[in-house]
Amino acid sequence: MKKKFTIVCCLLMFMTFDKASAQSNAVAEDSALFQIMAELDHRIFGLGFNDCKLDEFEQLIDDDFEFYHDGGGMTLSKQDFIDSIDKNICHIDYKPYREIVPGTMKVYPLYQNGELYGALKILDHNFYALRDNAKPQLTTQAKLTALWIKTGDSWKMKRSFSFDHHKPID
Repeated sequence: MKKKFTIVCCLLMFMTFDKASAQSNAVAEDSALFQIMAELDHRIFGLGFNDCKLDEFEQLIDDDFEFYHDGGGMTLSKQDFIDSIDKNICHIDYKPYREIVPGTMKVYPLYQNGELYGALKILDHNFYALRDNAKPQLTTQAKLTALWIKTGDSWKMKRSFSFDHHKPID
C-alpha cells in the first residue's frame, strides 16, 4: 500500500513539474504575428461573418480551402464555403453574430527551413442571435482552429476546423 502511494505521489509531482516547466510555442499577444492573426480574424469574422461582406472571404480564403464542422459536415471548396455563409448566415430570419472569448486566442508560428510559412490560430468563440429590438442571445459556444498560409506578404486561410459546439453553460 505504501509503495503504491509513493508511486502515485511521484507521478503527480512529475506531472505537475512537467506542466509547470513546459513552455508554449504560442507567440505573445503583443507580437506582430498575433496582431496579424487578430486582424485576419476580424476581417473573416467581424466583416465577413458578422457583417456579411462576402468579398472578405474571396480575398482571404485559399482556392484549395477545406472547412470541417462537427455539426455541419465538410465543405471542400472556397466557393461552397462562401455560398454556405451567404445562405445560412446572411439570409435567415435573425442575424448570427460571433465573437472570440477574451483571452482564448493562441497563435503558433509554422516554419520551414527557418522561414515563416504559416500560422495556426486556435480559440474559443461564442455565437449570438441578434433580433430586432432584443438583447443578443448567446446560442452556441465552440472552438476553432485555422491554418493560415503566408505567400510573400499575403495570408490565406487554407484549412479550418470548427468543433465542440454546445449550448452555453449557465
